[in-house]
Amino acid sequence: MELKLYEITGDYLQILDEIMYNEGEITPELEEALAINEENLYEKLQNYAKFIRHKEAMVDVRKAEIKRIGDLNKSDERTIENLKQRVEYAMNILEKDKVETSLFKFSFRKSSSIEITDENSVPEEFKTTETVVKISKTDIKNYLKENGLSEIAGAKTVEKKNLTIK
Repeated sequence: MELKLYEITGDYLQILDEIMYNEGEITPELEEALAINEENLYEKLQNYAKFIRHKEAMVDVRKAEIKRIGDLNKSDERTIENLKQRVEYAMNILEKDKVETSLFKFSFRKSSSIEITDENSVPEEFKTTETVVKISKTDIKNYLKENGLSEIAGAKTVEKKNLTIK
């Protein structure tokens, strides 16, 4: 029977309780139970690592596919824009504001947009100011390290343990 990871850790804690109950004495039975528990743990961790690697590979494949499809979309969008410019150019050369075919109608419609020619000359009433505050964690980390500190106002060093699977 293959145990679940929480069952393996639960068994280990029970074995430790028994050792504590025996005042630290490790009987041959407890030693065998520890060896079996460790073997189960190694097998389970190996299976977890295989599954994690599989999922990481799937994520990488999906990311690559997303990029590939995104690149295809950008290419198609450029093609569409190029084709529209060609139609527009042809209609302008032929001085046609409207063309009807059996399937489609081509026409120009009037629109307007604002082109800013000189930002400095635009009156202040039409300007908005945006303030973006960004905090550099890297700079804070370097400052704390250089000055032998573990924290400053509003920030502190937090020690972590990051799992590595090789």
